[in-house]
Amino acid sequence: MFLKFCDFLLDTMENSTANKKEDQIEKHSFSVRVSNAFKAKDIESLTLLYLELSEEENINKAKVECISLYSTCFDEIITIIKSKTDEKDMVFYAWHFLQLMTSYPLVKDLLVKEISLVALLIEFNDQLFDVEEKENSLKLISLNYILFLLGGAGDSFYDIVASAKVIPYLYNLLQDSDMNLEDQFFQPLLLSINLLLEGSVSCKKELYNLKFDVLIADKIQQRFNCNEELLKISNLTYQKLLLLRNDRQEFVEEFRKNFSTEAEKQIIYQEMKCSNKRCTLDDFTAVVLKRCARCKSSSYCSKECQKIHWKESHSKQCKAS
Repeated sequence: MFLKFCDFLLDTMENSTANKKEDQIEKHSFSVRVSNAFKAKDIESLTLLYLELSEEENINKAKVECISLYSTCFDEIITIIKSKTDEKDMVFYAWHFLQLMTSYPLVKDLLVKEISLVALLIEFNDQLFDVEEKENSLKLISLNYILFLLGGAGDSFYDIVASAKVIPYLYNLLQDSDMNLEDQFFQPLLLSINLLLEGSVSCKKELYNLKFDVLIADKIQQRFNCNEELLKISNLTYQKLLLLRNDRQEFVEEFRKNFSTEAEKQIIYQEMKCSNKRCTLDDFTAVVLKRCARCKSSSYCSKECQKIHWKESHSKQCKAS
């Protein structure tokens, strides 16, 4: 009886050990498949594997896969990125898997030290892909990577940003984006700009020279399908960018105190509607509203509306700005 019990215990332990080994193989099988696909330069497999990981609904499982990817593929992926190979699809997926791996804290720490990679990323974005979907995917991955570094790197990274043409890259992305809820680039771009505004003098100088404030103002004025929260964040970003135009402290303090008054003179802070209360137009999204040339606080959809408003009340209220 005792011997049978011992045999039972041994069988149980063996089964338990086998199950653990199977679990470990299963956990690491994904990262091994990724590594093998990179070694074989199998783009089709890399495409499917990336979709499998990026669309994984179980967040904890995805994190485990990213950890195993780090153990198996991190050095290999970095080598591919740094190699400047002509096989751009390989580099494309190397960047995509690396961006997913940033969910692992250890990878974050390592990449903060590898901040020179961002220059390679911006350079890689200049290459054209046959499919527009791939270009947009690379842009989004790049934006997320820049955001990750801006949020976690030290002050030295801001100088690298200024020298690696990151800010012109963000400017071009913003030019091609629209201020609406369906645009996947606009909100992370706003966050990037706000992080750069907290950065070094060289970053602020470049934001000023490229006239980001003018571009943001244009986007706000041309907005559509935009909620109140996005408009609020955009307006605050615009306000910060305006402060770059004068570094005198007394001006900054005065600007903050009188911001509400200044804001009234900016069409971008106003509702997109005609100042003529009798205006019968319902949809102003397709109309370019023009400000009163004198006070710059009233806006009109047509000369007729401006004349009506002038006769009714505006002639008594209008003052030169």
